[in-house]
Amino acid sequence: MKRLLLILLLQSLYIAATFAQVTFKPTSATIKDSQGTYTSNQFDCGNMVVTDNGNSIQISLAGDKMILYPTLNNSDTYTSTIQQGNITIKTVAFRSSNLHNIYLVTITSKKENGTITIYFKP
Repeated sequence: MKRLLLILLLQSLYIAATFAQVTFKPTSATIKDSQGTYTSNQFDCGNMVVTDNGNSIQISLAGDKMILYPTLNNSDTYTSTIQQGNITIKTVAFRSSNLHNIYLVTITSKKENGTITIYFKP
């Protein structure tokens, strides 16, 4: 009986660790346009919740949810690209190969006249 309880406890801890939700905060934003590049850590942006499902990443930001999947050539990089009119929004999450956790998420909004990239960290 003790052995069964131990197995159930270990499975529960594994599931909790695998599907961990972590709040990521915006740390900086970079704007690139015809005038040049500008980076700031003083801007208005909400936090995001990152749920690591092991084989995919779910991002919740401002009421929107995105699912990111591993890239074909790098299983530690997860991406999602959305096209809205003439704007492309690309979200990328990076997994540490040593610690196996997500350590950085970037969201890049691209228009014909420039890009804005926001960096999020736990």
